[in-house]
Amino acid sequence: MTGTERRGVLIARMQGLLSDSGFQNELAQIRAKALLQDLGEPETSPRWTYTAGRFCRNAAAAMYALETAALENPDTAFPHTDQARQLAWAWESLARLSEGVAQPLAQLNAALAYELAGYQANAACLAQSIGPDPEPDTRPDTQTLVALFLQRRLMATVQRAQYLLNHKPDPHLPRDELAFALADVVLADALSKAPVAFFSAGSGRRTSKPRPCCAKPPVFSSKWARLWRPTCCTACNRRCRR
Repeated sequence: MTGTERRGVLIARMQGLLSDSGFQNELAQIRAKALLQDLGEPETSPRWTYTAGRFCRNAAAAMYALETAALENPDTAFPHTDQARQLAWAWESLARLSEGVAQPLAQLNAALAYELAGYQANAACLAQSIGPDPEPDTRPDTQTLVALFLQRRLMATVQRAQYLLNHKPDPHLPRDELAFALADVVLADALSKAPVAFFSAGSGRRTSKPRPCCAKPPVFSSKWARLWRPTCCTACNRRCRR
């Protein structure tokens, strides 16, 4: 199966899940319940018929399909921002209800879905609420690293990731624990290099030559995710109009 065919299968699977009438019914119920909770639950609560565990599994499957397709080709996700927004609503409502999944994980999934949908402000706001920053000399968890990255706190992301890179896991750990610890190190390595991708030149090589701030970053610069809007450009001595 070619990459294009694989992405097509993933997107079709996601669309099938999200367009299912049962999923849409449960999504509407969960969003309504979260809203009622925010407003103050009425004395006579509606008779909810959704199953939180089943809904979480379906939302996770759709999220996996969209994320995997986007990782293989970012342009794949752009036509499906509406579906990504639906997933963001689902995870955000689950986080507010604390049902079916741990709240920080639901918040992180919602932030990632908002990011894919093009709602960077929503993603950053949710990521900020995931938890306090870890102390500089303590081991950060993966949720904290991703949350910092979604907030565009790139220097903090690099600093926290560097801790994991400098403190490799004990090779004598049980196999399952070692696998998770190594996965954390791989994620930390990727996040520590991401700022270079944001600000590097398009050649893929780091050079000392100044680069106009109005030039387009080569990675993560999709049509729906521009990271900064500088007011002027010292290299070309004119205002950037983007």
